[in-house]
Amino acid sequence: MRPGDLSGLGPDRTVVLAMAAIRALSVLAEVAGLVLILTSARIERALRVNSALGLVGPLVFITVSAVGLTGLADRVGAWRLAVIALGVLLVFLGTFSRG
Repeated sequence: MRPGDLSGLGPDRTVVLAMAAIRALSVLAEVAGLVLILTSARIERALRVNSALGLVGPLVFITVSAVGLTGLADRVGAWRLAVIALGVLLVFLGTFSRG
């Protein structure tokens, strides 16, 4: 498959494109946050923007994973799908630090 040629994705094309589109929106949010931080005149304002961006990353991870799992649902057994979903949840929970 050549770069930019998505015809080789076959039936997975829609799911892969949806996952990529969500990630692209995430990048746009990060760039917008970057501009807001750079143009803010106060540290407090920059920290508020940064905290909002901190929420975006995990939400994008969960959303993209859910889209991918939905695309796998018809090909993977229920047990394996549950194990994969549990793995995604554990990664998400493992990123939170306590203390």
